[in-house]
Amino acid sequence: MAGSAQPTTAQARLGRLAGHSRPRSPVSTSERAHPWPRHGNTPTETASWHALRAAARLALPAALLTAAVRRGLVTPGDIRWAPTAVSGPRAVRAWRAVTALGSRPVAYTVVAGRCLLAPPGRGAGARLAPPAVLAVADAVRELTCRAVDRPRPPGAGRRTAVHGASFPSRHTMTALIAWDLASGSRPAAVAVTAAVGASRLALGAHWPTDVLGGWLFGAVGLALADLCGGHRRLRTRDSEANR
Repeated sequence: MAGSAQPTTAQARLGRLAGHSRPRSPVSTSERAHPWPRHGNTPTETASWHALRAAARLALPAALLTAAVRRGLVTPGDIRWAPTAVSGPRAVRAWRAVTALGSRPVAYTVVAGRCLLAPPGRGAGARLAPPAVLAVADAVRELTCRAVDRPRPPGAGRRTAVHGASFPSRHTMTALIAWDLASGSRPAAVAVTAAVGASRLALGAHWPTDVLGGWLFGAVGLALADLCGGHRRLRTRDSEANR
């Protein structure tokens, strides 16, 4: 019947042009496969989920290395691959200056100064978050150091003063966390930490796996800082202030 005839293709096109038919918005492949967010409904929740996964991935090798060091499984390799300490007063002074970048006084000073110089508008909790992260990581390292109680390399080749047991390297861990929180640049923090870790070996203060443990413990600390959100808020506000 004429009343029930289907519209022709030309009529359908005219209807769409007139606004009688709205084109459907395209749906991405990921939306068709996952109609709801699998990990968090907001960008903040998604970022927290990624930070949690990163912390878990880093905590596992840190725990395995700690167990291996405590059982003495890595000692033969450390003895074999440990570099000879530097000699000569100029070289020793230069490496001591580098290793100071990971010391507690320098680390806490740069983090505290970064928070004090941050743009206005940040709450007290956000301002105290970076020093708190550094302090918690330092405390965890101290407890681990006492539990493992690993002896230092022989004192005959040591070129700097040391305090406490050897694993993990506090200077390496502190440098990674402090300079990342203070500079807001992870590549810069990695560069400083690499220099500090090399200085601990050059001065005969640590075994190679001590420095590796410092890297792992520091990376876990930064992942937990990202999870707490204070570190990300600091960077976000600074980037907005610089626009």
